[in-house]
Amino acid sequence: MAEITQKQLAQILGVSPMTVNRALRDDSSIDPKTRKRILEACEQYRYRKSHAGYSLRKGNSLLIGVLAATNYSSLLAPILERIQSRLSSQGYNITIVETKGAAKLEDLEGLSAKRVDGMIITCRCSSEVDLFFKERNIPVVYNVERPLDAVSLCFVGSDDDFGTRLAMEHLFALGHREIVHVAPKTPTIGGSSRKEIYRQEMESRAQPSSILQAEGWDARDGYEAMLAFLDEGRSFSALFAAGDSLALGAMKALRERGMRVSEDISVIGYGDLYSGIVDFISPSLTTVAQPFAAIAEIAVDRMIEMIGSPNRLEDSLLVKPTLMIRESTGPAETKTGP
Repeated sequence: MAEITQKQLAQILGVSPMTVNRALRDDSSIDPKTRKRILEACEQYRYRKSHAGYSLRKGNSLLIGVLAATNYSSLLAPILERIQSRLSSQGYNITIVETKGAAKLEDLEGLSAKRVDGMIITCRCSSEVDLFFKERNIPVVYNVERPLDAVSLCFVGSDDDFGTRLAMEHLFALGHREIVHVAPKTPTIGGSSRKEIYRQEMESRAQPSSILQAEGWDARDGYEAMLAFLDEGRSFSALFAAGDSLALGAMKALRERGMRVSEDISVIGYGDLYSGIVDFISPSLTTVAQPFAAIAEIAVDRMIEMIGSPNRLEDSLLVKPTLMIRESTGPAETKTGP
């Protein structure tokens, strides 16, 4: 359904567009009953007031920059599409700044000349990048990962604490106790959170933690970390990976060593990055699905609010992920005595 305009909403209610505008501005001269009726209609028809007029009066460019990593372009495409659609509905244009991997200062060359009103960052970046925008008074909203020492505080993302507990509770419910965790060596807010909650969940059940250190987030990193762990000959029945690519790499290593995923070793990922090709992965990956569409839309709304209210305090908003149970997890093998 196309988004309704203020003029269309006024026609439906039998009032003038100015009356709708006054109600949305909480004008004290408008009748309270009329205001209530207008606000209820806004909720019913999902009307969203455009901030474009305000921005033009303030001399803004109506241009929002989006920092995105090219190595995850296929995975980020739905997010970028949702961001662009949301911005367009509010009268804003988008410029995408591409970076290979984590963003660095050199990736931002020429951005100042474009006079962006704000930045939505969908990739990992250094604290120098964060400071670059802060020094230029450009509002920033992070919606995938935020530097550990970031100056900016506005972050819209997945509730990783909640998501990690979903994953661990699923494995515990299947009877698993010897659970290992694979995560990258480089600390990130999301990765560090998942690692810490994993430790807490294992400790709460009087089980020792076992963390596999991967070089990075890619499938090869998960593959090599799992091979090294298997060489140690230690016992385990399940793996919780900090990311889906790590999980897929680990699954390949398990198969090469003659182990069956699900029957012998349960594997659960994080992100649901491969939901579009899940039917072509065998066994299909059980994972925690991050709500990327909702995160993208909320990030846009928060960005526009920050542009419209420069003195507004920056804050964070976490959206709860969901557990996607597929084929890669199964009951722990029951061990019987001789």
